[in-house]
Amino acid sequence: MRSLTSPKIFYFGEILYVSSMCLTKVSILFFYTRIFNMRGFCRIAYFLIACNIGCMIGFVFAFIFQCKPVSLAWNGWDGQHPGKCVDVNAIGWSAAAFNIILDIATIVLPLPRIAKLQLSRDKKIPLFIVFLLGSL
Repeated sequence: MRSLTSPKIFYFGEILYVSSMCLTKVSILFFYTRIFNMRGFCRIAYFLIACNIGCMIGFVFAFIFQCKPVSLAWNGWDGQHPGKCVDVNAIGWSAAAFNIILDIATIVLPLPRIAKLQLSRDKKIPLFIVFLLGSL
């Protein structure tokens, strides 16, 4: 049985990373829909869920098929295998940009609802801090 080489680990790691980032945000957004059970809020949350799933599918396919043939992604470093690859750095940077935008949208989404809660100022500020600490 052959062991995984470092380029193979990187190849599968980037696919798992993009998937886990998007699915984590999806789980947080589903949690929001349970807490803030309002029609308009849930529509925005479901829209963000769809955006996250769409980004995940798009970038997973982009990372899987970054090279033609696919095995060139982990064999191409030696220059002895024929084929062609796209710029993986460009895919990575664009995935990062989409993730940052969706991260900010996920973090900001509940803040107006928290501001409208009928709580004293002494209770609202710690609640804001807890939600904003989740952004770290």
